[in-house]
Amino acid sequence: MKRRNDSGMSALDLVTVMLVISALASITIPVFLSSNQRVQAAVCASNRAQIEARAVTYQKLKGVYPTTMAELVDKAYFAMIPSCPSHGVYVLNSVNTGGDGEVYCSVHSAGRFAGTTSQPPVVSADPAPVASAAGQ
Repeated sequence: MKRRNDSGMSALDLVTVMLVISALASITIPVFLSSNQRVQAAVCASNRAQIEARAVTYQKLKGVYPTTMAELVDKAYFAMIPSCPSHGVYVLNSVNTGGDGEVYCSVHSAGRFAGTTSQPPVVSADPAPVASAAGQ
């Protein structure tokens, strides 16, 4: 009687390996994606802190708080305004127009206003603050 040569993998072995790989992928992919979002939020917070710090420096040197972020670029505090890694838009809430001096991101600052009708303050180039559509 001849013996079979079992040197390869059977279909059952292949299916088992594929199930193990898919189980590991189903665990690691969501962890990777959520860590990527946390990193982007941290970079955005760092960018906003840099903009706020340079706005305060501008205010200390010039005696007046910048009205727009374009003033920081024009006066060489930035070569260009940092951008949000999640493609959000930064808005400077100038104290000259009644704001709190913070920089808000259209993507990452939304959590501060979740569940309320208020939105991040929007400051235009003119000194009058812009009211939101919610009637603020």
